[in-house]
Amino acid sequence: MITMLAWAALADPLLDVSGACPGPVDITVDDLTPGGRFVVLQGLGLDDDTLAFTRCAGIRTGLAGIRHLASGWTDDGRARFRPTLTGGRCTVAIQVLDLETCTLSDPWILGAGGDPGEPRTFGTCGQVGATGPDGAMCDAAYSGTSLEGDVEVVDGIQLWTAPATGTYRIAAWGAQGGSSEEGAQGRGAHVEGSFALSRGDVLQILVGQMGSSGSLYDFGGGGGSFVALADDTPLLVAGGGGTAGNCGDGVVTELEGGKSAEGTGDGGFGGNDGGWCGCGGDGSPGGGFFTDGFGDGAGFAFVNGGAGAVGVRPGQCVDAGIGGFGGGGNSGNGGAGGGGYGGGDAGSGATGTHHGSGGTSFNAGLDPFGEDAVREGDGQVVITPLF
Repeated sequence: MITMLAWAALADPLLDVSGACPGPVDITVDDLTPGGRFVVLQGLGLDDDTLAFTRCAGIRTGLAGIRHLASGWTDDGRARFRPTLTGGRCTVAIQVLDLETCTLSDPWILGAGGDPGEPRTFGTCGQVGATGPDGAMCDAAYSGTSLEGDVEVVDGIQLWTAPATGTYRIAAWGAQGGSSEEGAQGRGAHVEGSFALSRGDVLQILVGQMGSSGSLYDFGGGGGSFVALADDTPLLVAGGGGTAGNCGDGVVTELEGGKSAEGTGDGGFGGNDGGWCGCGGDGSPGGGFFTDGFGDGAGFAFVNGGAGAVGVRPGQCVDAGIGGFGGGGNSGNGGAGGGGYGGGDAGSGATGTHHGSGGTSFNAGLDPFGEDAVREGDGQVVITPLF
């Protein structure tokens, strides 16, 4: 006589995960079929890839890029085990498949520290000045974080690939202008919004760097922070802060700070006169998203690499300082403009002001939020999955 064994699954498998990635991870699964088999699946993120192996082949999972992580039997419907996840990809997702009923648990996203939906925080990787970091600097800076192994750097711009399809909250802060004898200069703007990304979307991320600090003339505007798609479509930009000029009104923080309002996408304006207000001359404007700042020694546009200003105006007799990466301008007798979606204008005879202006911002996201002139020091970009 042949006896048919009726499997008695109580519910879909219930998954709980704790621990740090990379490293050992504690996995507990409840509500499996008692006496049955199970498989733990690992993916590079969330999606709906189809299972191509096991007796349950053909069902849709909640994972992208499925791999086998572990398997086993359970006597009482519960399983516990502790695999060690190695390597740099700590944005993995885990899901459990009950092989007797072909039912799946909800997926669990692992971020650093085992926290689902761990934010990815992008910084300057320790770089200063007019150009961005290189790959080795960012590899070191992101070691042991949720970005380890996930960032490629090309000419200072950081490339990150969305691991899963879903909605992400992206926040950006522009950098502050460099300090002078007048004191701290204009702070960077803060903007954020929610964006629908697909698995495999590549984002270009330029994190604005603070302009150089100096005495009377030699300081730079802060770089803007930029997030764009691979085809240079802008998603989010936070303007960097400008600086005061040596001729005139000292620090005017509310005018020099980065603006959360949307700009034109063009570089800022200045007079390009090295002899204005004495041979200290005009400051230079910041670069925008699409075009460089006006004149010699201005900040570069994002699409042109986003370098900060390093040159001087014709006939200028002083060291004009260095604009921060992200299109920051530099100074003279006139203040520097900040980089941004729209570059900040320079302090100059042509603009009629002594101080430089902060760069403006851009936000293509849902539920937008913005603040003027809040960020001190270097800029930052934070990406948080909302699923």
